[in-house]
Amino acid sequence: MEADVEVEGKANQIDRLVYTFVKILEKYTDYAIVSGYVAILLGMERPTQDVDIVVGGFRSKENLNRFLREIEKKGYFTAVKKEFMYEIFEKRAEKIDIFTKKQWYFDFKKAKSIWDFYSIKYSIKIKKGGCVFRVAPPEIQIPYKLWLGSDKDIKDAAYIYERLKPIIDFESMKKNAKAMKVDLSLIV
Repeated sequence: MEADVEVEGKANQIDRLVYTFVKILEKYTDYAIVSGYVAILLGMERPTQDVDIVVGGFRSKENLNRFLREIEKKGYFTAVKKEFMYEIFEKRAEKIDIFTKKQWYFDFKKAKSIWDFYSIKYSIKIKKGGCVFRVAPPEIQIPYKLWLGSDKDIKDAAYIYERLKPIIDFESMKKNAKAMKVDLSLIV
């Protein structure tokens, strides 16, 4: 699979855990990894407690159940009983936590906002150690992290900007920043 960005180095334990999960996920729906793990994947050294993933939806209860059975075989489980997943995730579009046996988890949510759909539609591929991940494009990721506004989020935005500067569509990023009412001059 062709990547938009290649990160030097080997995939670490968290990268492999995420990769195993998204390889299953992409059989069933479109997705984009968003938020802090994007900076970590690009090489930033900081801890994280979860990986945020936004998905397009599963289109049917059967499709969602197949996905759940497959991730269960790989050692992942949900905080919600399977029989309620379709109602909660697909119909109500509520976030679901998916855990590993080590209690490490994914914040798993169905796309609802224009930014969620943008993240999926224009996702970029990042390759690290033979693993390819779909992540939100920097044109949305950077303004969004600035909009969140914590020190950690601003540092993530600056790091993502520096690492992905060669591929950023600056006009698109400025347009998104304006829509979110954030000031790019903090990092640009």
